[in-house]
Amino acid sequence: PMLRDFLRKIRKGPDKKTFYKFDYLAEAIQRDREAPFFGMMNTTLVHSPYDPPRPKKEAATPALDRPRWYVLEHFTDREETLDREDVRPERIYEAQTTTGIARFLADPEYLTQSELSVLRAWYRASIEYFDSQLGRFLDRLDDAGVLEDTVVVVTADHGEYFGEHGLIVHSHYLHDEVTHVPLIAAGPGIPTEERSDLVSHVDLHRTFANLAGVDA
Repeated sequence: PMLRDFLRKIRKGPDKKTFYKFDYLAEAIQRDREAPFFGMMNTTLVHSPYDPPRPKKEAATPALDRPRWYVLEHFTDREETLDREDVRPERIYEAQTTTGIARFLADPEYLTQSELSVLRAWYRASIEYFDSQLGRFLDRLDDAGVLEDTVVVVTADHGEYFGEHGLIVHSHYLHDEVTHVPLIAAGPGIPTEERSDLVSHVDLHRTFANLAGVDA
């Protein structure tokens, strides 16, 4: 997994170890597929600073200019640039730092709607990349013959603000934008329906332990 991740990184740039983690977990499950297993993976890809790997980021903002391969950035003087008349790139990058967050909270006009839309596009591109890697992971579980007997759960610890309520990222206040997070479960014993019940992460451990028939 480490070699595959390295080869992917030199072409497409870092992805906060998302490719590596999915790859590593899939191999661990395939090695021990005769026994029941519990696997948990935490990825910070869909999180500020928003930096989805290529080609997702380029598709989200075609005005990006960068070397074709990520590794070339280390051997040339070229860095990623965003050439658009309606945005100030330095503001977009700074807004994802502690300093930029503080400046936005003090004055929401620190970022224009166009600049917020760029951050939102990069966030969405990060989700799309995560989804592609999750799909690749599920395909590997299917090939190993364990997917049909495995409960898969996808959730998140928080959402993000993109100017709503005069806020940015997720560091202040508990509005729906940061508390209403995905919770997706699929597998044996899971009804195939969408629910709108109020739930909390504190419910997850006991719920899925009971489903698996183990003591919570």
